[in-house]
Amino acid sequence: MNVKNMPYELFRPIIELSIADEWHDAAMEWELETIEYRKEGGYCICGHFIKEHIQIKNMINGNRAIVGNCCINKFPQYSGDVYDLVSCFRALRNNKINAALIKFAFNENIINSWECDFLMDTWRKRNFTEKQQAVGDRIKKKIFKACHYNDL
Repeated sequence: MNVKNMPYELFRPIIELSIADEWHDAAMEWELETIEYRKEGGYCICGHFIKEHIQIKNMINGNRAIVGNCCINKFPQYSGDVYDLVSCFRALRNNKINAALIKFAFNENIINSWECDFLMDTWRKRNFTEKQQAVGDRIKKKIFKACHYNDL
């Protein structure tokens, strides 16, 4: 079969890795664990080639899976504005910090509230003091390391 014509399937493999037998119930068993941008790419559990890897973990049985940005939106708990993962990955790709990545890092306990407030106050700033630059770089490095993005 031609790769371009292959159907991508998310529901069946997620249900197989879940306790529940129906999509909605099975999907609710999963939580976001980490995000990672990989230049070389990889594959979503649906079979789709991806560079933006989202590791999810089943809260009941501990199973893990990798999904991409499109598939994570099929999970009801991530289809809204909980995380703007598209903007998070855009920031990672561009080696920058943005509001979405700061919120993600805070919600995932990568950074503390002081670090979050500092970044939210300064991420759009153009001119930094030497101390602000050093603190910002340290926090940025912490976030990028947690997201397994090492092209700093």
